[in-house]
Parts: sequence; C-alpha cells; structure tokens
Amino acid sequence: MRKLIKFRRAGVISAAFVLAFGAIVGLLFFARPTTSEVEKRTLTAKPAFTWSTFWSGEYFSDLALWYSDTYPLREQLVAADQKLSSLHGIKTDTQMIGGTKQADELPPADAQKKDSEADGESGDESEKKPTSGASSRAKRERGEVEVPAQEVMAEAIQNQVLDGLYVKGDAAYNIYYFSQEAVEEYADAINKVAEELEGEATVYSLVAPNASGILLSDQEVKDLGGTNQVDAIEYFYSLYDDGVHPIDSVPKLQEHDDEYIFFRTDHHWTALGAYYAYVAFCEEKGIEPENLDDMKHVNFGDFLGSLYSQLNSAEMAANPDYVEAWIPNGTNKMRLWDQDGTVSDDYNVITDTSDWDITGKTMAFIMGDQPLQKIENPDIDDGSTCLLIKDSFGDFFAPWLVDSYQTVYVGDFRYFESNIDDFVRENDVDDVIFCNNVTLAGGGVVGPAILGRL
Repeated sequence: MRKLIKFRRAGVISAAFVLAFGAIVGLLFFARPTTSEVEKRTLTAKPAFTWSTFWSGEYFSDLALWYSDTYPLREQLVAADQKLSSLHGIKTDTQMIGGTKQADELPPADAQKKDSEADGESGDESEKKPTSGASSRAKRERGEVEVPAQEVMAEAIQNQVLDGLYVKGDAAYNIYYFSQEAVEEYADAINKVAEELEGEATVYSLVAPNASGILLSDQEVKDLGGTNQVDAIEYFYSLYDDGVHPIDSVPKLQEHDDEYIFFRTDHHWTALGAYYAYVAFCEEKGIEPENLDDMKHVNFGDFLGSLYSQLNSAEMAANPDYVEAWIPNGTNKMRLWDQDGTVSDDYNVITDTSDWDITGKTMAFIMGDQPLQKIENPDIDDGSTCLLIKDSFGDFFAPWLVDSYQTVYVGDFRYFESNIDDFVRENDVDDVIFCNNVTLAGGGVVGPAILGRL
C-alpha cells in the first residue's frame, strides 16, 4: 500500500512538474516563432488591442489563436508526439489520418444550366430559389464582400490541405470532399472577373486535381467517402459563363499517370505534372507548347514535403521524393515583391536548391508564394502579357509560361494586394489565368478572396 501511495505521489509530482514547465514555456513571449519551417507558412500574428474587438470578444479569440499557433517548441513537441504514437499499436499498409469529412452530393455537371433554363421558363419569380453563387453576387453588390485576413486564409488552407490524409505505404493523398456552396462561390468569382474584363482580356481557369484524383482508383476514393475529382472539376467548369475558358488538365495527367507527376510526400504536383497542365492550356489557347527535350533539365536531389512533415513517416523518410525542374529558354531572371514590400531583381524563375534543407527544395519554383513576381522574356517582343493568379500549385505552373509570353506576372491570391481589373488595365494584360488546386478552389477561401479584389 505504501509503495502504491509513493508511486501515485511521484506521478502527481511529475504531472505537476510537466504542467508547470509548460506554463513557464508558454509565457516565454520573446521566444515565440513567427514562421513555421515545417508548414512553410507565416504563423498567426499577435492581435492589436482595440476596444471594439475587446467588447465583441474577437480580441480574446484572436489572442488564443496566436498563443496556440506560436507556442515555443511547438513543432518539436508535435514531432515528439508523432514519434511516440508510432511506437505503439498495429500499423497497417493503409490508414486514414484525421478522419473523413461529409461531402455534399455532387450534382450532374449540366445541372446548373438545366436549372437556369427551367427558371427562365417559369413565370413565378417567387418560387425561384437563388443558388449560393447568386447569394455571393448579392453580397458583393451590397459591398459586404471583403478579402479574408491572411491569418484566416493561412489557417483555413492549412486545415484543408493537411486534414483527412489517406496514407498508403510510403505515400499520402489528400482526399477531396465536394462543397457545393464553396464551388459556386469560386465559379461566381471567376465569372465576375470575366465580366469585368470582357473585351479587354481573356480569362482562363485551371482547377488542378490532387494526386488522389489521378493516381487512386474511383472505388478507393468512394470507399473513403471522397468525391470523384474528374466529375467535380467538370461541375466547376459547367458553372462558368461563356467568357471563361476552362483548362481541362485531367485527360493529360491521366494519360501520363505512370510518370512522376505528383509527389508522394507532398501535396503538390511535380514540375512534370504542371507541364502536362501547361500543354492543356496551350491547346485551349491555340499555341504550341514548349518541348521538354529543348530545355535544360536539372535535379536538385532528395525532398521530403508537407505530408511527411505532418506525418513524420519513417517509410517516407526511407524513400524520399526528388525535385526536378526545366529552366525556361528565354530567361531565368525574375523580379520579386516580397511580403515586406521589398522589390528585388536578384531572383530566378528556377533557383538551385540542391544545397537547401530537404524539406524546402520546392522553393526552387519562383521562390514560392509571394505577393507578386514579374518575368520578362527578351526573346519575345510581341507585347504578349499574362497574369497568373494562383495558390502554391501555380508555383510549378508559372515557369512553363515564360517561353509563351513576353511578360508574365504572377500573384498569389493570399498576398496580391491590387485590384485584379485595375492591374490588368494598367499593365496591358492579355490573359488572366487562374490556377488553383481543387481542394482550395472548392474550400470556401479562394472565391471570397478573388471577389474581394474586384
């Protein structure tokens, strides 16, 4: 009995010590990180105090988010927890991390058009139920659409990208879950851009599939409660007005699904996967794509990406990805506006990252997500100019555009501060290209961000 009491007392003391240590660490405000190397993002900033946010309670919610997001040693503690979790239990070749979500039922691709035709024949306006896209338009017309805060977008994107992962051997896959409201909001935003720029610029939209939509079987995705991405992207495109040119990259990717078109340890496509999407774009635009054999091919060595950082998988570490790229023929020089507002011409379209940390090598492509990049090709003098509005999938897509335009502008929707229509007019942009992954395009973040920039 005495031994039991001593054991329990020791446990209580140990637990108290751990809690006290955690409290002390949590108070080390000076030691709080501002960026996450593992997640490749800027962490939540400490909120500024205002009386309005204080009384509404928003200040305390933002303070709690900042406190948890920037907790000292957060990444090391998460990694240690993952290591401990890997030491117990029976591990199977496949597993679902983070659980599954409930997807909306995917309507037929022509459902929107049929509904519109039916409404046009109806004489009773009171019986018409507006779609969420129409609701989004109404909000915009009332001036209620605002660009989501960068911290809000970053957190939402992180949750969408890294939640609900399907692990299969030494690879992980994002499973896509359809949300009709989010898809309609995104389509509404793209349609609005085309409407605003009618007669001034051509609008293209590339909704990029995840690896699971190309490399997993339809039955496997269905068993996980996910949505068929081929059908989902077709539905995206069915909502576009005639002024939007959809880029159907899926057939090209499916045709080359035995090639290295997606990473296994990261949620992005590879440079080669982005190339086949570029070929699809060229077909839609009616131009000749660059030939891979005519470009300098480089390999920057082993790479472990975002999915590895989330899972800390020994199987992935033992069989890493690699980063390869093709350098544009016309130029490899690039001007970059960073998030601090600094402008520099000392950057490259493709940067040699062979000596970089193994988790950071995809910064090779246009130096990752930045507010704005500009690439001028001295070999082309026809004045052709495009603006690529993208998420991180667009980092891999942008270099392929360099040899197809005299000037390429690249803006990340999270940090691009200009109004899209004003930017197009001021810079004589011919083509506006939207390139967003299906998870983010259909995740309820990108659509409002685009609408808020019009």
